Amino acid sequence: MDAPVEPIADSVLNDWVVLIAQIGLLGAFVMVAVDAWLLKLPSLIGLGIALCVLVASRVGLGNSFRVLASPNGKGLKVSGIYGFVRNPMYLGLLTAAGAVCLSSRSLSWILFAFLLTVLLTKIRAEEGYLKEAYPEYQEYVNGTKRLIPWVW
Repeated sequence: MDAPVEPIADSVLNDWVVLIAQIGLLGAFVMVAVDAWLLKLPSLIGLGIALCVLVASRVGLGNSFRVLASPNGKGLKVSGIYGFVRNPMYLGLLTAAGAVCLSSRSLSWILFAFLLTVLLTKIRAEEGYLKEAYPEYQEYVNGTKRLIPWVW
């Protein structure tokens, strides 16, 4: 007889739903960008900045990178770009999305609002995980902005 299957924890299921929403919204932005491919200079500059932020974020995490928040015992990353902002990858994604919005139609701003909502939901959930996993996380929160360096 097979062992009973354990139900998926609500938090894990919610994490996957939010991740799928995030990927879907990013895909929608790609379609909007392709439709308005003759991007204006401010959009290209914004996309360049976003790419730099995303690369610095990924390099800063090294082999600690995870798609979903799952503390892995390798320690809390607080140096490099993570010393300026706690969620630089989301900052990069929002910067890229905003850059696309600069040279496309109003639909992109609606997508931006949905993406922002999804990412803020994800940030709150991840902060809960990190507070449980790393006692020093609260000190990091007190000294580092959430999403926009020096602002918020």
